[in-house]
Amino acid sequence: MYKNKIITITLLSVFLLSAVIFALPTPRVFVQIPPVKSYECEVFGADAQDPVFTIMTPIAQQSISFADTLCLSQSMKNEYGRIRVEWVDRGTLSAKDIIEQRYDMFWNRENILKGLVPNFDYYYRVFSSSDYYRVYWYSNDEDFEVSAAYFYTHKVGLLNNQLSQSGFLLPIADLDMHGINFKKVDIHFFDSLEMLQRALAVGEVDTISGYALPGREPHKFKKRISIVNSMPTGTWFIPKNLQLSQTMQCELFTATQVFNELGINSYPGNLGGLCQ
Repeated sequence: MYKNKIITITLLSVFLLSAVIFALPTPRVFVQIPPVKSYECEVFGADAQDPVFTIMTPIAQQSISFADTLCLSQSMKNEYGRIRVEWVDRGTLSAKDIIEQRYDMFWNRENILKGLVPNFDYYYRVFSSSDYYRVYWYSNDEDFEVSAAYFYTHKVGLLNNQLSQSGFLLPIADLDMHGINFKKVDIHFFDSLEMLQRALAVGEVDTISGYALPGREPHKFKKRISIVNSMPTGTWFIPKNLQLSQTMQCELFTATQVFNELGINSYPGNLGGLCQ
């Protein structure tokens, strides 16, 4: 009987403990999902086993629309089964990517390619060029000026990307040109243009750099001062030995026009008046 009491008490204890555990709030586990940086679609009417046309661009906006437009291309279906677009930082492109011609098309700047592979034009050729843009300092301070007195006493926001012309290279060069030692400046680095502009809007920093294209300037600023008046946004490149029909080239160029709403207008380059 004594043993039976022990067993009964033990079972009752286990039951009560289980009830308490289940009554406690379930801890919430947050799993960080990495951002999607690629998109792939099947070319309408094509054999999915056909080669993939791979594109790289540093611009996330409109990249999916770009791929979807090409997946409806009548000429693409004769050569390719799928379109894949990757949007990554410019610095992701490597010398190996260029030499092995990993991408069928990519958007970048010529100076970056030359820095990676001086004779890059042996592997890639210009497909079309894009607009030029202006780079500015933006500030919510009406007394803002490019001087040591100002920059040594205020917080400055830049992009955490040492290959960015507007977010790092040009503003650093502008400080140097005005005799301002950037090592003495309280610089805060941000991972994206949106984060950089938000920091200016909420007063986390006093001044940031940026570029003047539709929808890409800060929504809130009181004063801006020019850093550079004319810089190329970039160029579309394709492999030098890639054989594309005139129709395919024109449809490819037309697809790049989805980026126009970002102020990045492409021009046909060598296609001239063929794509009318």
